[in-house]
Amino acid sequence: SRHVCVGSVQEQQDITTTYFFTWPEEQQTAFVERLLSRMCHFQQGQINNYLLQILQRDFISSLPERGHFHLAEKILSYLDPWSLCQAGLVCNNWYKVIAVGRLWKRLVEQNVRSDPAWSNVSRKRKWGSYL
Repeated sequence: SRHVCVGSVQEQQDITTTYFFTWPEEQQTAFVERLLSRMCHFQQGQINNYLLQILQRDFISSLPERGHFHLAEKILSYLDPWSLCQAGLVCNNWYKVIAVGRLWKRLVEQNVRSDPAWSNVSRKRKWGSYL
């Protein structure tokens, strides 16, 4: 037989949440897994979208904020010219590392004579006179 719950949905959620935070981590995880297994595919998709947003970590943006600008540059320096251009569009922090920090200029200077891709970038942007 089903239990009849009294109170509003919000009150029921508040009570459940209060209990939830008293349980050990393993029991909390098992409870959430149980809830997820009883949801329809659409609901699971909604939960997946929510989790994707909160679990994304942009560690490259956090490096300059922590005084490690050089590490962000080092990581991004492994990209080819096209990928580096795309990376500059990811967010303002990446743009600052690539453009404002002069990573572009340094990579063109290092690679213009040995790598046709960088040579093409330099020629298209008419950077030859600045090198």
